[in-house]
Amino acid sequence: MWSGEFILERMLAVKMDNKETMIDQSEISKSILNSLGDQICVIDRAGMILFVNDEWIRESTSSSRLFDIQGVGVNYMQAVETNAYVHEGLLSILSGKEKYFTYEYSCHTATEKRWNVMQATPLVVNGSGSEGVVIRHVDVTKQKLLEMQLKHQAETDSLTGLYNRRYFETRLEQEIAMLQRSGASLSLLAIDVDNFKAVNDLFGHQIGDIVLKQLAMLIGESTRKTDILARVGGDEFAVLLPGTNKAGLNKVASKILSVVQQQNNNEGNPYPITLNISIGGSHFSSRDSMEAILKKTDQALYGAKDRGKNQVNII
Repeated sequence: MWSGEFILERMLAVKMDNKETMIDQSEISKSILNSLGDQICVIDRAGMILFVNDEWIRESTSSSRLFDIQGVGVNYMQAVETNAYVHEGLLSILSGKEKYFTYEYSCHTATEKRWNVMQATPLVVNGSGSEGVVIRHVDVTKQKLLEMQLKHQAETDSLTGLYNRRYFETRLEQEIAMLQRSGASLSLLAIDVDNFKAVNDLFGHQIGDIVLKQLAMLIGESTRKTDILARVGGDEFAVLLPGTNKAGLNKVASKILSVVQQQNNNEGNPYPITLNISIGGSHFSSRDSMEAILKKTDQALYGAKDRGKNQVNII
């Protein structure tokens, strides 16, 4: 069996006073690997750990069960058998079928969220065939958080914090596809602020924005976490309710209207504004297309406005 020191040796030479001076390759190799911020591990063909750097040892007490592997002498392949994807990926490297394997995983602690990427490549010694695998765990938390931030910005309305129209339409397509496959219930609410232009004209757009944010909060308090809430226009909101039949839809719509009316009567409301909303809703069948669903819901909303506004109309 190859020793960890032997596997990591590199022929390093330093010219000094025109004389070739050989340095202890093993110590230099270990020093280089220990200076890296990434977690490095080397396993042999049987999966036994031959070498781990200092960062690997330091992180061995992290919250990640899968990679909480102490060090030399542990069979890494046995330790990761519970994760079939990782186990098969490393086997593909050991067998020579693949030259590279990568796997992203979370390693959150009690105080922070963290993500790593595992990278595995063949261990080649002196140009010969693979003698094992070099495993590297790279901290990608900053990149992951940035990706999540950008995704959040692309999907949400900056004023209210609800989903935006683009994300809503994407989710609507997905829910319709699920409806057509399974026949599960699906309902949609369209909510519009009555006479919102007058609010902006009388009190200014800053107060109008506050009204929209307050309405978004009230809608959120009146719906489930599984419902999809979105601001789809200036003063237009939509609520997609998976698994909700017509009776349930009417109940949710009535609750939203009631909560808004209660807020109007709240003595602690700092703005002398009576917020009225019209709500239209419809329940769908598996035969409905996206265009038909949106048209039907719009018709329900127009019906609520035609009947005098500040009311619910479910069709």
